[in-house]
Amino acid sequence: MDDDVARCVAFARARGATELVRGRLRDARATMDALRAKDATTTLGAIGWGKTLGARVRIAREARSEARDEATRVAPVFASGTARETGATTTTTTTTKTTKAKPKPKPKPKPKPKPPAKAKAKAKPPAWIRPPGTMFIVDGFEYAASSEARCEHWFLTHFHADHHRGLTRTFDRGVVYGTRTTMELVRTKIGVPRERLRVVEFGVVVRVDGVDVTFLRANHCPGAAMICFEFPHRRDASPVLHTGDFRFHDGMRNDPTLLRITSDPSAPRPILILDTTYCSLEHDDFPTQERVLKAVRDAVVHEDLLSTRKLFLFGTYTIGKEKVFLEAAKVLNRKVYIGKAKRSVMDAIALDPEERSAMTHDDSKTNLHVVPMGSTSFMKMASILKYYKSRFDTVIAFRPTGWTFSAQKKTARATSRRQRGRLIQYGLPYSEHSSLNELREFVRFMNPKFIFPHVNNDGGENAKRMLTLLRASEDEYAEMRRGR
Repeated sequence: MDDDVARCVAFARARGATELVRGRLRDARATMDALRAKDATTTLGAIGWGKTLGARVRIAREARSEARDEATRVAPVFASGTARETGATTTTTTTTKTTKAKPKPKPKPKPKPKPPAKAKAKAKPPAWIRPPGTMFIVDGFEYAASSEARCEHWFLTHFHADHHRGLTRTFDRGVVYGTRTTMELVRTKIGVPRERLRVVEFGVVVRVDGVDVTFLRANHCPGAAMICFEFPHRRDASPVLHTGDFRFHDGMRNDPTLLRITSDPSAPRPILILDTTYCSLEHDDFPTQERVLKAVRDAVVHEDLLSTRKLFLFGTYTIGKEKVFLEAAKVLNRKVYIGKAKRSVMDAIALDPEERSAMTHDDSKTNLHVVPMGSTSFMKMASILKYYKSRFDTVIAFRPTGWTFSAQKKTARATSRRQRGRLIQYGLPYSEHSSLNELREFVRFMNPKFIFPHVNNDGGENAKRMLTLLRASEDEYAEMRRGR
């Protein structure tokens, strides 16, 4: 037992044990001393020695001294063994006090290489991007890497980012079909090679993989199309109409393709993949685009008469809302400034000579400027006024978007005017999407077999709510409006 204690003490000293370990060894040594003293007292007591307290203490001290001497003799052996294990050079002396060996810091273990991260699984493509009965995909380029999106023929309804998201210049999964304007923007703005693109003219039937495909005008942004898929070899198959983004108007009732798929009562009813951006009671009705454009003409003429030092700003998207600023330029008989970013888009749009001649690339030539929609906020307007302070003392911005018009804020006017000092903002309920009432009219006209909402479709309660609004009778709809 004495040898074990001595070896433990020597080994702990040689390894530079922490104070905690030293403390535990001291406790162990004291315990052994006490046991030794007890054994010695018992043995000596048998012959009459150590029966008093002083005798027991003396015997314990002698035993402790013997243990210390034993530890001194054993320490060099353990120290050299420790040095061999760690690669450290240890110097010890054989004295009554063991020299502590300075341990070499342990090398930090090399971090284990992390396993390669698993590629993030692509979301499963929603059902409505693939027209039933086909292997085509419409506006679903973000799912191109999915194993469930095997496709050779891709269709793009229009050049808005939420529809061409995922389409890059390295696209190699097949060919893309679209209108001339849309394909030109895909080539020039995204860089998709021309050999990957197929231009389809409005109203012309093209056969793709045995399916007859027709592009129809969507009344959205320039180049926007609805796409009709028909199955000439399967007379019992329902035609499919994918609206993309669209604004319904009465003229669509006379479209030859729509009449063909809706007029024959013996033919299968169509399947409708529908733009449901504003399928809610809050956006049940919008002024017509013609009415809003008339309000724009009236507003710019009125504001222009008040002062010649006014700068007019017209908000647009990458593509869309062009009719607003072209209408202002026409009524004022003045050119409109188009910046570099918007210029390449306008070059791809089919305009008549009068409209194209109304544009200028020199901002000093006119006080009508086209800007991104975000630049029609009061904060951005203030920055623009500061920039042009030597030329203008007032900024008037036109913000054309359907989100400015809701059931809670309806007025008889087609515009709303807000003013903060020298900043004036017109909110225009100029929508390029259908209101809820227009969607209901379109559904009644099409009388579809099935409807797939392709905006805000959660596959659950929201989809059910939209379908209820679209299919409700007039009495049911009136009751919904009263209870909103």
